[in-house]
Amino acid sequence: MTLFAEVAQKLRQSELLQSFAVILAILTLTLAVSWPGTGAPNDSWGNVAQVRSVLFMLFAVGFGASTGASRKGRLETLLAWWLLALLSLPAEAFAYAASYPDAPVWWFTAQPLLDVGAYFGIGLVLGQFLRRLPVLLPLVPIFVFAALLGLSTTFETPLLSPLAVAQFSWTRLTSTALLTLATLTFCIRSRLT
Repeated sequence: MTLFAEVAQKLRQSELLQSFAVILAILTLTLAVSWPGTGAPNDSWGNVAQVRSVLFMLFAVGFGASTGASRKGRLETLLAWWLLALLSLPAEAFAYAASYPDAPVWWFTAQPLLDVGAYFGIGLVLGQFLRRLPVLLPLVPIFVFAALLGLSTTFETPLLSPLAVAQFSWTRLTSTALLTLATLTFCIRSRLT
């Protein structure tokens, strides 16, 4: 079976589709709630970007942890989540176009892909450690979220915080890019062996 067929099969799984439906519903609700009334300045992109980043962080870490514990389908799951991140792009693009933020256009298109790769990799590593304690896997996304917020607060730099996505940062870009590259390399190597 080819890689694309395996990704397509992964996208047909109900837990992935239900997770994506939850993401789209929450993004739509966030866009509707944060949209300003008449005459008010529009800053809805910041809210939508943060909510999207947090949601993809929680799901990517969760699916990464469960995939890391099972050792099967790592690359396919990562590629499926990248595709879902691209499919959710129109909601953020709509808010971005109406908000005129300071962040460059490529930031809101590239950063979700880098975030998914980085967070999926964090989940893979934690899933490897918790392979013998699968009962703790549902707690991994919440633990990672709290740890990332704590690191960002302690070091006073965005690093990997999902709440810092609305502001362009070279530190955040570099850290997510390096983690995504490591995650992709690990997934490709595990597929080849």
